[in-house]
Amino acid sequence: MSIECLIIEDDKNVADIIQAVGDDYDQTSFSHVGEEQETALNIILKIKPEIIFINIESVKINFLEFFYELSQNMKDMPRLIAISTTKENAYDAFKYNFSLYVLKPLTEYSVRKNLELILKKIPAKEVESLCLKSNKDFHYLDISKILYLKADNNTTDFFM
Repeated sequence: MSIECLIIEDDKNVADIIQAVGDDYDQTSFSHVGEEQETALNIILKIKPEIIFINIESVKINFLEFFYELSQNMKDMPRLIAISTTKENAYDAFKYNFSLYVLKPLTEYSVRKNLELILKKIPAKEVESLCLKSNKDFHYLDISKILYLKADNNTTDFFM
């Protein structure tokens, strides 16, 4: 299961650094979009990312309206990572529930370190079903309905 990530940034170099680090992780999948508010919101609703890297100095995005739209349309709010050139916006970022604040110019180390911090906080998705092959058939079992297993030499009995 892949963790969807989105980069909302016009600076191609910054997006490339984040994308390069993200490609090193098997469990992440990155998408990039420019700093247009409507396009970014559309992509967010479409792919439902769990992590969003966003340039909070963007003049093209009205952040109050942006976060209102996110809170109205998303069941689970994604983890937000602010990207900025100065420290002045840090207080506002944390006030709007950003998880992390990263300063430009980005380095591979800073992106990797912050991505590791966020990935630790995201719980692993639980498996809901089990697929068993018997002869030529496949059987799917709902894990929540299994009471216990009893194993003999080469067979396992499932008690539901």
